[in-house]
Amino acid sequence: MASDPAPLLAWADSQEDRRDAARFFARVVRADPAYISHGEIQWALSPDGVRWAPDLEARLEREFAGSDAPALLVARLDGALAGAASVSWIEDAPTPHGVLNDLAVAPEARRHGIARMLVAAVEQRAREREIGWMFLESGLGNEGAHRFFESEDYAPVSKVFAKRLTRE
Repeated sequence: MASDPAPLLAWADSQEDRRDAARFFARVVRADPAYISHGEIQWALSPDGVRWAPDLEARLEREFAGSDAPALLVARLDGALAGAASVSWIEDAPTPHGVLNDLAVAPEARRHGIARMLVAAVEQRAREREIGWMFLESGLGNEGAHRFFESEDYAPVSKVFAKRLTRE
């Protein structure tokens, strides 16, 4: 019996790769509102922390194309996007750190180690950049993600509180 093909990981360097990643993230996360955390509210990807913006894909395309766009690592299986990670490097802070903004794996590609490979590659790139800390956030109800990140030795260090001051 042949084994499954290994995913190919690559840092997105073309605008086409970035558009593909935006479409991929929109498709995968839109199916799960538990993914929403404060970052999605801050970046207007969710208007209220409960539902996704109706134009999520367009918003992600703008975010990934901007001059301060995050680094994007994509995983492909047989040429199709199977997973992706969005990372920001904050190297000029008193404590240089990375932020794993988003991590998504297509439902049909889960349970094949793609998320672990993406996290390992992000952490390797952080070490190469002499970054000593990685941070991430996860929606309160995203229990599967919490278990996964804890299995990768990430630990909670705070709780984020929010209060809406205006109406939609």
